[in-house]
Amino acid sequence: MIFLLVIPLIYSILLLRILAGFEKTELTSIPSEINDYVSISIIIAARNEEKNIPTLIKSLASLKYPSSHFELIIADDHSEDETVKICNSLFEQFQLHGKVIHSSGEGKKIAIANGIKEATGKLIVTTDADCIFHPDWLQTILNYYKFTSAGMMLMPVVLTGENLFARLQHVESLALAGVAAGSLQNGYPLLSNGAAMAFEKQVYAQYNNNDLRFDIASGDDMFLMLNYYKQFPNKITFINHPSATVNANAQTSIADFLQQRIRWSAKTKQYTQKYIVLFGLLIILYALLIISTVVLFLYQPSISNLWLLSIPLIKMTIDYIFLQRVSEKLKQPFYSKEFFVWQFVYPVYILITGILSIAGVYKWKGRSYRN
Repeated sequence: MIFLLVIPLIYSILLLRILAGFEKTELTSIPSEINDYVSISIIIAARNEEKNIPTLIKSLASLKYPSSHFELIIADDHSEDETVKICNSLFEQFQLHGKVIHSSGEGKKIAIANGIKEATGKLIVTTDADCIFHPDWLQTILNYYKFTSAGMMLMPVVLTGENLFARLQHVESLALAGVAAGSLQNGYPLLSNGAAMAFEKQVYAQYNNNDLRFDIASGDDMFLMLNYYKQFPNKITFINHPSATVNANAQTSIADFLQQRIRWSAKTKQYTQKYIVLFGLLIILYALLIISTVVLFLYQPSISNLWLLSIPLIKMTIDYIFLQRVSEKLKQPFYSKEFFVWQFVYPVYILITGILSIAGVYKWKGRSYRN
């Protein structure tokens, strides 16, 4: 039965290696301010975001970056509410250099492509309509861009909210941010998030619709990052800095949460990078192993079977070390109670989304998709 510890051992080694990579991403010697400003275009794909747009634009209007050096492009994905009207009103109110364009097709990927086509900035920054930002967000991006000469920069995205469900998502988002940073540093990038991503406009122009997989709805961030990393592995960096962290709204319902996670996971089978598929398989197998061993112990509780509990305890211990360190460096709260709750929920959630993502069918923003 000792062979059951193989998966926990592999998981522990990989996560500790990712943590070591995460620790290397901080640039302690970066200058605090650079006055040689670069023109930046912020691109946001929006569909039916009338509730989020006021907070978004108010946050963007508070950025400590010369308004003459950045523009805001809202790529409207056929909104059926007051999104466009509210955007135009707030652009005028806050005197932002912003405009709304109407997407020529359906879906976020096409909307972003349309926005980038209209952009005049040298540097493209993508984010989502439900996000808020540190006032030094653009300045920090510029600092890293100048200091590292990177063609692409990834940043942390942390989910926020007030209730237990939101804090559970916060815990998961910290894990995803840590994995994204650490795996990139180690040379095997596993994640990127279009809600916090910056790249030179010429980077995007290198790739066609086949490269970016316009045949599937999701993956606007991952396919761009993976294509660029394949060509220029030394030109991508992760901005591991609190002021680069983007805060996004946690999902408010379990149904929306699952649909979002299925959307994220469904594209995994489209990757040509086998290590990403293998890592995802490891996560699912560990979740299945935890559920199986806990059920077995509850069915046959005995001292001889007590060692089975080490399987979930190993994951809990390694995850705790990883998340505590990530939250500390990103200056984010670490919810220890919610962490332990998440450890019980996580295996079931992973197994459900893993199975459902195989079909690649999900709903998002009032539309049905199949990857």
